[in-house]
Amino acid sequence: MRKEMIFIAAVLFILPLVIFFMMQNTRFEENILYCKSPKNTFNIIYAQLENGAEISFEKNDQELKKIYIDNLKNETFYFRHDYSDYKLNLIKLIATETLKSETEIYKCELKKFKM
Repeated sequence: MRKEMIFIAAVLFILPLVIFFMMQNTRFEENILYCKSPKNTFNIIYAQLENGAEISFEKNDQELKKIYIDNLKNETFYFRHDYSDYKLNLIKLIATETLKSETEIYKCELKKFKM
């Protein structure tokens, strides 16, 4: 009877520690930006932001494409897709798309996914 009680007490002590450390150590994190304007929408999926990092880009429910960040400055990053130049501010969550001389402004929403 005494061995069973010691085993149960040890499990009850160790189990919360294991769960705590599992919650602190995320193995995978993904960020999803949903950006919307009156005409268009686009999604960006990224794990980490840095110059030259790969991001997934989907515009108006078309095919998901892998593109690269051209420049990253002070929580703002720049990239190109087709003939458009994009600038996305992560603090204000506002994106701009410039095509020739036209500029379109998007309001964005950031969601984080951790596993």
